[in-house]
Amino acid sequence: MAELERLASELRQELGSPPDAWQQAQRARWRQGLRAPAGRSRIRGFAPWVVASLGIMAGLIWLVAARRPAGSDERWLVAEELRGPVRLDDGSTISLGPGGRGRLLADSATVRFDLHQGRASFDVVPERKRSWTIRAGKNEVRVVGTRFSVFFGSDEAFEVEVERGVVAVQVPDRNASLELKAGDHLHGHPGQLELTHDVASALPPASAAASSPAPAPRAEDVAAVPAPSARPDVSAPSALPVAPEPLAARADWQLRYREGKYAESLALVRAQGVGKHLTDLSPSALAELADAARLGGDPELAVRALALLIQRFPGAAEARDGRFMLGRVDVLRGDDAAAVEAFEGYLHSGSSGRYVSETRGRLMELYAKRGDAERARSVAQQYLQATPNGPYRRLARSLITSQP
Repeated sequence: MAELERLASELRQELGSPPDAWQQAQRARWRQGLRAPAGRSRIRGFAPWVVASLGIMAGLIWLVAARRPAGSDERWLVAEELRGPVRLDDGSTISLGPGGRGRLLADSATVRFDLHQGRASFDVVPERKRSWTIRAGKNEVRVVGTRFSVFFGSDEAFEVEVERGVVAVQVPDRNASLELKAGDHLHGHPGQLELTHDVASALPPASAAASSPAPAPRAEDVAAVPAPSARPDVSAPSALPVAPEPLAARADWQLRYREGKYAESLALVRAQGVGKHLTDLSPSALAELADAARLGGDPELAVRALALLIQRFPGAAEARDGRFMLGRVDVLRGDDAAAVEAFEGYLHSGSSGRYVSETRGRLMELYAKRGDAERARSVAQQYLQATPNGPYRRLARSLITSQP
């Protein structure tokens, strides 16, 4: 009891006292405990202590809640209680399907939504300073700016469907996240997830394409960097010594990237002119810069950073993964030929990388898309042999069974 009183006193000194109305209500509860019926003398003896303890505990809860940052938003969302989409202050929206429910926690830097049941659809305004995370059971979806939906149901059924943009999905049975683009549909149960792709839904409307032109690269971002068409030579000489990073390379853009604030990180890169110093960055910094550009909406800068990473440090672990990332960016840019080259380069560099399974899945799609059925079936057989329950298994089986 004395310990509770001491803790409450310290919190009151730090945060101030609760409102008078709240304190009066607690005193009333305490007096009511003292007026317990005479026939319950033993209970009456303990009543003041019980009521006082509850009052102190409630005070602690109130004082802790009072420390919540200003402007934060924490609430439960239930589909039956909503009259329409929930709109956040930056224009992003959250909609719940029938039976949907979840918990929203948002502040100026982050938005987190814990989906407990049903389907939730998200329309996230891009290039804002917030990072978004959606959790459904043990699954996690990270977002930059996109339109997509997440479903979580009985027996841990899980779905992610992307209409626009890119999301990264982390599921319990995978070491690396699975990146989904427009038209991708991930669905299934733990250990039995499947990934399908709807080409038609991935094509943006003509009006949207006309109203949202790709941002032109800034001059300071392209200085001293190979042209986009110049693909890295994977047979280049051994890696160069890693040069120390200049002060500009250790700036806040890396901190924002590591916090998941990709659009803000990219904005700082442009403001600081880090593009001028690309040749001075270490392999890890180049990989982070490429990822920030890729997820922040500048695929051209991502390609340049990855190309330089592979060219200057071909033996580095970041360069090996960089080949896979380069293929990802090429897919987003619509350059299928370059994507195939990058994915093939990743597979040829070794067979134990963490992205091998996804690389094979993406190569199956690309080979099939360009009509190379023989290569598509070959990769499909490798995929099913290594990962028979992988998310691309349906595509792999269809390619094998279609053999003439």
